[in-house]
Amino acid sequence: MGMYDTVIIDREELPKLEILNQLGLDLSEVDFQTKDLECTLETYTFKRYNEPGVLVLKDPKDEIYGVTKAIHIYDSISTKDGIEEYWIEFIILIIRGIVESISLYNLYKMGNRKEMLGIKGAYSIEGNEVPLDKTIYKEEGK
Repeated sequence: MGMYDTVIIDREELPKLEILNQLGLDLSEVDFQTKDLECTLETYTFKRYNEPGVLVLKDPKDEIYGVTKAIHIYDSISTKDGIEEYWIEFIILIIRGIVESISLYNLYKMGNRKEMLGIKGAYSIEGNEVPLDKTIYKEEGK
């Protein structure tokens, strides 16, 4: 599978998505991973700089990690009843270590990619509520 880095981010910094509530998903226990940083099993943290200032990416030495790139953070997440499992992925745009935006990139029920709940790039979220639009989930030809 390869090496990765762990990403810690306060759940309050992630977009508030009604679809997560509708599916019974809770992000409070999720530890995100990424292969978009150094891939050395380090832990990177998103923190507020000069509270309530800008959200920045901190490296394992607690210094601002001044990269300019988009990183994907991801993990699997179970429903509150533990019956179903989903893959969730966010993309975070970082410019010189400062977070510009956080967007939902992918969300689907694991074990069946045909049951996509989100389409890559379907949402562009910057901390706002996005209602579930069931029209994007219709099967082709119906």
